[in-house]
Amino acid sequence: MRGSLMRGRHRGATELVRKSRNVSRTRVATLNVGTLTGRSCELVEALERRRVDLCAVQETRWFCRMSRDIGRGFKAVLCGSPRTTSGVGVIVSEGFRNSIVDDVMLDSEDKGELERELQAWCGRLERFGLKLNVKKTEYLTTDV
Repeated sequence: MRGSLMRGRHRGATELVRKSRNVSRTRVATLNVGTLTGRSCELVEALERRRVDLCAVQETRWFCRMSRDIGRGFKAVLCGSPRTTSGVGVIVSEGFRNSIVDDVMLDSEDKGELERELQAWCGRLERFGLKLNVKKTEYLTTDV
């Protein structure tokens, strides 16, 4: 019988196929927060209560690009506009925290040395199957 929980095709097969109850599920949510200022604790409580792993947030009204801990194992990765009228972000639970890497800043006065150090980072990461996005590389200078 199609879709049956019975194992076997012969008559009288009565052994039930048990589905695994230990399957982990990722819960994803989206939320329009209006503003994130002063609401981190309230947001964390709601995400914990609903057992959400990943939450996309809109209208954070933060003007920076950063990631920060907001409590109880949750981490917020935020990106906003300079006008502080919008902004988006993703909040991840403790189970996904290690999947997020912060920006890496290399410091040197010689651009050639920075490029060599960047290539060394790329080589180290490739050994683990990871890639470094060098398209967004910025060289900040103090030359006047």
